[in-house]
Amino acid sequence: MFSSLLLLFACSRATLQVGAVDRPPVDAAIVPGCPSLDDGRLSPCQWRRVVWAHHMWATGRARTLIVSGNAVYNRYVEAEAMAAGLVALGVPAARVRVEPRALHTDENIAYALRIADAEGYETLAVVSDAVQTLGTCEMVRVWSAHARTCLPAPMDYPLVKARLAMGLPDARSEAVPEAEWMPIEERERRIAEDLGIRKRGNSMWIYFTKSLGAPFGLSKPPVLPP
Repeated sequence: MFSSLLLLFACSRATLQVGAVDRPPVDAAIVPGCPSLDDGRLSPCQWRRVVWAHHMWATGRARTLIVSGNAVYNRYVEAEAMAAGLVALGVPAARVRVEPRALHTDENIAYALRIADAEGYETLAVVSDAVQTLGTCEMVRVWSAHARTCLPAPMDYPLVKARLAMGLPDARSEAVPEAEWMPIEERERRIAEDLGIRKRGNSMWIYFTKSLGAPFGLSKPPVLPP
């Protein structure tokens, strides 16, 4: 269902640039997060995205990588874990931007756009599973303050599987102190109170309504703390 809603968002426009081959390198590729393992090691989901993002950088398709994700479902910040994986694979730390606040996919994009605006990135890609790259790239295009190119970079699964089979370095992130971590529902409630808005609803419904509004310029990015 989630994948279908992202695909619907993507199909609201027919101007997406699909594919990552034989194109100039983008300024930055956004890597949305997924949860770490409960001991801080990278999960299979994270390693797949990290391996594919590393390939994008190593082949000259992305100059910089923006990894995004908070400690959403356990005490390990997803962005920090993926950054550790990228560095362990050989990406210079200076080529990795860490966005550690996003709790949801649309927030991955909205916070990454703040980084893009601050650093002057004009061309972006989204590096992830195929359906997610389409929907999130449309978010980039619709929510950018000015015209910005976004290139969906769907994962090449055979390539990623072959690299995973070669073995992976040991990479993990440090846990958020237990006293500072709270479940996502509680964080969403506190964010809503701080911003004076309604607590976030069901993400699937949010993406569905945003997809319907996108063709009419009615899709808005999530309201985020400053």
